[in-house]
Amino acid sequence: MRLLTLLGLVPLMAALPATATSAEVVTRYEISRQQAGKTEVIGYYDYVRAGRSIAMRDSRNGFWDVWQRADDGRVGLERVVPALSSFVEIESGELAARNLTVDWDVLQQPFAPSVIDKCRSGEADSNFRCETDWSGDIKALRFLSEQTIEEWKAVDVSDSDRLSLISMLSMPQGYQRWDAADFGDQESLPALREFQKAARLEALLGAHQDHAH
Repeated sequence: MRLLTLLGLVPLMAALPATATSAEVVTRYEISRQQAGKTEVIGYYDYVRAGRSIAMRDSRNGFWDVWQRADDGRVGLERVVPALSSFVEIESGELAARNLTVDWDVLQQPFAPSVIDKCRSGEADSNFRCETDWSGDIKALRFLSEQTIEEWKAVDVSDSDRLSLISMLSMPQGYQRWDAADFGDQESLPALREFQKAARLEALLGAHQDHAH
């Protein structure tokens, strides 16, 4: 079974959860590329955790993911595409039916365990560098590929940006909702095909998106 990590149930509340205003973690990483002596910012990675809700967004993708854990421990996903004012709800059963295993403990951190372990071990690697703070949290990552360096660097989050990031945990009013369980019945709809492409659902759920229950 595949383990779904960073590199995306239970419906979201229309208003911000009470715990969201005091989110436990609100982190933003600036993503830059260095090539031929030039550095340019190419995006941001945002991670927000508040209670049983976790939001993740790589601005280069055009969507963000919200994971939510129900009282019974089941974890589901909502993927939001703001450009289309739409989101899809993928319940835990749908994820399991597609052999996608979600580990809530893994989602508690902004990076996959393999990255965190490598950072904290201090293992030398010419293609990977990591900087942590006194508590072991990742402050910067550098990846070398051929002649290109990609760097992820933690940046300060202003009060206004903090509220904006926390708002990812709640669904904007008026957004269209798609249910992954119904994709097989609605696959002929142009709007759904457009959404599936923008949300990159084939990579997440697989090419065949029929009923999973």
